[in-house]
Amino acid sequence: MKLNVFDESWKQNRIAEYDADPLNPEKALGYALVTLSNELEIDNRIENDHIFCPDFNMTITPRIGKITEKNALLNFVLYAPQWGREVFESSIGTADTTKQAMNTAIQLFLFTLVNAVSKMESEEDAADENIATIFSGKTRSWKVYFSDIAATGDAPEADSHMYWDKLKKLIIKRLGNQKLCYVKIYVAKIAGKISVECRVDSIWSEELSIIAAKMAEQWKVDTFASHQLFFCIRQDEDTVTEYPYFGLEGKALLKSKIKTAVEIFAAASSAGNYDNLLANMKDKLEDTTLAMECFSFIPEICAENAYSQIKYAETVEISIDGRKEKAYYKNQLADYWRIHNIFFELLNEDTFGKDTLEIYKAYIEKSAVKNAILQISQKKEKINNITMSPVQFQFTADFRIR
Repeated sequence: MKLNVFDESWKQNRIAEYDADPLNPEKALGYALVTLSNELEIDNRIENDHIFCPDFNMTITPRIGKITEKNALLNFVLYAPQWGREVFESSIGTADTTKQAMNTAIQLFLFTLVNAVSKMESEEDAADENIATIFSGKTRSWKVYFSDIAATGDAPEADSHMYWDKLKKLIIKRLGNQKLCYVKIYVAKIAGKISVECRVDSIWSEELSIIAAKMAEQWKVDTFASHQLFFCIRQDEDTVTEYPYFGLEGKALLKSKIKTAVEIFAAASSAGNYDNLLANMKDKLEDTTLAMECFSFIPEICAENAYSQIKYAETVEISIDGRKEKAYYKNQLADYWRIHNIFFELLNEDTFGKDTLEIYKAYIEKSAVKNAILQISQKKEKINNITMSPVQFQFTADFRIR
């Protein structure tokens, strides 16, 4: 439908349509777009299924996760070319009605993540902190932007600096060569029970969550209280190392190469001959480092997914050319979580058809995790109580940390 940009009565129509059928996901999405557009304190316009913010060159795409009579789960995807990546957030609202729950979820998103992003993208230098790291032999400079804290219930007074001061050492350890890293902190205390969600680039971190939970233990709360905030950590352009898979075009290229790597593995598995597997991957992918990562990482990724009741380390240990292993956080490695996410995208899209399950099982059988679990089972220990040590990877001299 073509819209008259000077006549915004269609926005009221979308709100009216939603009010008439608030549990309809399609109507709810229309309402979320209009409400978000109206509430954003930056120039924006609705374009089909997303909102475009020209001053930031940023799009925000809302999705309806789940809505009930008193709850709303909204998912948001933010993208700007200068970030080199997409940013994901899930926002939950609870209220007396569906509409109030939707509004709560939208306001929470605006008050935290959008608040930090707006500071980061403003023309003024509004950084709350400047830090430096060393990764892959290079010093890197970063600017950190804090969101406001969304506090609910009987939450104690606090500011974002308090959380940053407690968590910054562990957060900094997770910085590699990202153009943008984002950290979500959610802490709640309900009738003495603590609930914590600390995520780095959408990946849950037990180490950070333990520290945040200890902070909540000090809260004197009888009913309910919560804090939520974000840190956006942006690397200065002059210290970013070029990486072939930044951005949406880079993701598409990486997805194509990972698909090829899986197809090569599937053919080798079907033939029962893995002798030339890595050499074939190097040849077809035309990226030696990625070939070695697909060869080594995907089996462990599959096994960790299959045996999700086990706790896994947030680090891996890498030895290059026989040298002593060095520990890296998975968040630091540019390809690790990209490979993880794209691999499961391919499976969910049924890219490999009837062979999907067999490919998945074959990867698990080749993993170090599966071998460790077999050893544990032989000792008749319960795997539910196991915390796995970091997996060690041996790479040749032509591998590059990136």
